[in-house]
Amino acid sequence: MSPTDQNEKLVFLDGELVSEVCAGASAVSGSVLYGKGVFTTIALCGGEPFEWARHAKRLAKNSHILGLEIGPSAIEELLGSLRDLAARNESGEGKARITIFDPSAPELWGGGPARPCSVMIQTSERRPAQDPLSVAVSPFLLNSASPLAGLKTCNYLEPLLAKEEAFRRGFGEAVRLNEKGFVAGCCLANLFWVSRAGGALRTPALSTGCLPGTIREYILERTDVEEAEIGLDELRADAEAMFVTSAVRGISPVFEVEGFERLSPVRETATSIVPY
Repeated sequence: MSPTDQNEKLVFLDGELVSEVCAGASAVSGSVLYGKGVFTTIALCGGEPFEWARHAKRLAKNSHILGLEIGPSAIEELLGSLRDLAARNESGEGKARITIFDPSAPELWGGGPARPCSVMIQTSERRPAQDPLSVAVSPFLLNSASPLAGLKTCNYLEPLLAKEEAFRRGFGEAVRLNEKGFVAGCCLANLFWVSRAGGALRTPALSTGCLPGTIREYILERTDVEEAEIGLDELRADAEAMFVTSAVRGISPVFEVEGFERLSPVRETATSIVPY
């Protein structure tokens, strides 16, 4: 019986296709105890991951920083598994998440022999973007000096708490500042704005601690974008129009930001950069 007949999907875990309800990790693994792992989420278009090479490159880099060694060839082999899983789960126009995590027991919990890092792939439906967005200003600061700054790790509770705080106040996203007062993007998305000074397109610099998102990088390669270290008051004065980007939802225009004057609509040319 197919997974859709059972309202249950399959996941790819360490080389095997298993039921999503049976997939798991050891209770004393570094991933379960401390969130030691990295992940990426990818839009699927016709069963193909959009901008796969960018996601694969970031996975390899972030894994290496956390000491989860997985070679480029091993990551590239995941592409075939991802395609197969998307077909089996009928997720051709959905989304996928690839997680690389530590299955070994850390020293604080008995230790033991090191185990090769585990890899899991999941697919699901892709929810439509909330369009346009109402954006709060988060009270939770981002630490640009953190060793996890700029990495997409399984230790992801902080941005989720910031998003949930904004949601409780009726907003769909939130601008986050770092400990220096610079705008560092949003909770689960990168931020772009059109400047009142000549119409330049701007985005927070990576030095703010913002995540180097794959769609952010995609736009920077195709469009003239200024990377900026800018405070909230400066952003309030500078931003004429605004949008946020994420790998799964593409581009979402912003129609209001907490404490800002009403923003102008984003030009169609700005929101048509990503083809989904």
